[in-house]
Amino acid sequence: MGQKDYVAPTKTIEQHAVIDLNEFIKQLHSIVKERGYPDLMEQSHKESNSDTGRNVSFYWYAIKKPSSYVKIYLEVIFSATVKNVSIEHDEEKQMMQEGVVSVSLTGYIMKDYEDEWALKTQSPTRKLLREFYDKFVGRDRIADNESELNNDIKLIMGELKTYLKMSRVD
Repeated sequence: MGQKDYVAPTKTIEQHAVIDLNEFIKQLHSIVKERGYPDLMEQSHKESNSDTGRNVSFYWYAIKKPSSYVKIYLEVIFSATVKNVSIEHDEEKQMMQEGVVSVSLTGYIMKDYEDEWALKTQSPTRKLLREFYDKFVGRDRIADNESELNNDIKLIMGELKTYLKMSRVD
């Protein structure tokens, strides 16, 4: 197993809004793919109905492979508690959802994900060589990947905030 480095702090947006929840989830999926994360996987998904409305939560992770040594992982944690409301928009009645929507993003970098430099019984110096590479030789490339992850999170959050502001009808 490679070395996992959490380099991006968790960023969260939470807002009470009237939106089309399914469209928002599609938009979130699209935004993540546009940032260069082609492998987007849903790890868990829960939906339930209660007195307060519909509860939806899921956990996605997305992978970007900038090199054969590093993978960038983006984690998306989504939750919403909404109830259906009927609104009139452009003289048409539409069914929307009103409630609290929360999206959290964080990420980490997995170095040596193919375990090429792992500690093996026949060659214990490989781990030392990997540490040397990480600290001295590949330091700039790894720092660029960390910066790319932080920038991706910042841009995705910005797009989500813009989407929530633009699609507000309350």
